[in-house]
Amino acid sequence: MDAPASEDSSLVIFNRKDEYPKTKRVTFRRDKPFSIDAVYDESAKTYLPPDYVMDIGKYTISGMPAQEAGAEIPKIRVNVQQDMNGLFSVSSSQLMQEIKEEEKPTEAEGDEKKEGDEKKEDKPVEPKKKRFRKIELTVQAQVGGLSVADVSTATEQELKMAQQDRVIEETFNKRNELESFVYEMRNQITDKLAGFITSDEKSNLETKLMETEDWLYTDEGFDSTKSVYQQKLDDMRKLSSPVEFRLTESTERGVAQAELTAVLEEYKRMVNSGDDAYSHWTEEEKTKLRQTCVDAETWLFDGLTKQADLGPTDAPVITSAAIRSKIVAVRAVALPITTKPKPLPKVETPAAPEPSEAEAAPADSKDEAEKMDLD
Repeated sequence: MDAPASEDSSLVIFNRKDEYPKTKRVTFRRDKPFSIDAVYDESAKTYLPPDYVMDIGKYTISGMPAQEAGAEIPKIRVNVQQDMNGLFSVSSSQLMQEIKEEEKPTEAEGDEKKEGDEKKEDKPVEPKKKRFRKIELTVQAQVGGLSVADVSTATEQELKMAQQDRVIEETFNKRNELESFVYEMRNQITDKLAGFITSDEKSNLETKLMETEDWLYTDEGFDSTKSVYQQKLDDMRKLSSPVEFRLTESTERGVAQAELTAVLEEYKRMVNSGDDAYSHWTEEEKTKLRQTCVDAETWLFDGLTKQADLGPTDAPVITSAAIRSKIVAVRAVALPITTKPKPLPKVETPAAPEPSEAEAAPADSKDEAEKMDLD
C-alpha cells in the first residue's frame, strides 16, 4: 500500500482481529533518510492496561544512494511485520532504482525508394516496461524498554510467583501423600500387617487414621500448609513404622542370615584347606580367621535362638541390618589375609664348578719347567 503523501499522516497497518504472523508493505517517495513512528491506535486503549505507553517504537530508514539532479524521487518499500507472537517490527526496506536502457539506433533508410515499392504503414510503438533494481536500505529500530530498576522489580516479582507456584504444588502433593497414606494403611492393618500388630497398636492407629481423614475434609484440612500435612504424616508413621519394621524383618532377616552363613563357610573352607594357594598364610593368621568365623557363628546362633522365642508382634532382638554389619566386620578381618599375595619362589644362582686334576696339571708342569731354567 502507498503511504500518505504528508509526512505527518498516519495509517493503520494491523487491526486487533487480524490473523498473524503477517507481513505488509508500505511504499514511500523519499530520497533522504526518514523515520516511522509505530504507535497503538486510539481504539486500542480499551484493551491496554491503564496509563499504558502508546508508543511501540521508532524506525529510521537510511542508506539511500545520491540521486541525479532533476531525477524522479524513488520509491521506498518498507516491510512491516507482526510476528507469531503478535509483536510489531519493521523487518526490511528497499529502494527501487529504475534501470535506464539506451535506445538502439534504427537503420538509415535511402532517400530514394525503389520503383514498385509499396509504402508500409507505421505501426504504433508499444511503451517499454520499466525495470527496477532493489537496493537494501538500513533499518534502525528504537523500541521502548524497561529501565534497569523496572527489570529488577519484574524479575523479583517473577521469582516470587515461581516460589508461590512451587509451594502450592508441594503443598498439594503433600496433602495427596497424607490422604493416600490414610487409605493404604487402613487396608494394610487388616491385611499384610495383621499378624504383626498388637490390639492396642491397631486401635491407636485406626483412631489416628479416622481423625486424620475427618480433618482432611474440613476447611482447615483443605487449606492447610505443607508443614502441617507433614506433621500429621509423621505422627501416624510413628505408630505404623514399628509394625511395618516387624513385617520387613520377618523376611529380610532370613536373607541376611543366608548371606552371613555363605561368607563364613567360604572363609572356613579356605582356612582349613590344604591347597597350595593358601600355604603362605601363617599359623597366626589362620587361627585369627578361624576364631573370627567361630565368633560370628556363635553370635548369629545366639541371636536366632532368642528370636525364635519371640512372637511376630514382639520387637526383634536380631535384625537384618545387624547381621549385614557382622558381615562387614568379618570381611574387615579376613580380607587382609585372603588377599595377601603369595611370595615368588626364590631363584638360587648355581656355584661355579671346581677345576679337575687334569685341568690343573699343565699349569703345575709349567711352573716346574720355569724353576729348572732358573737353576
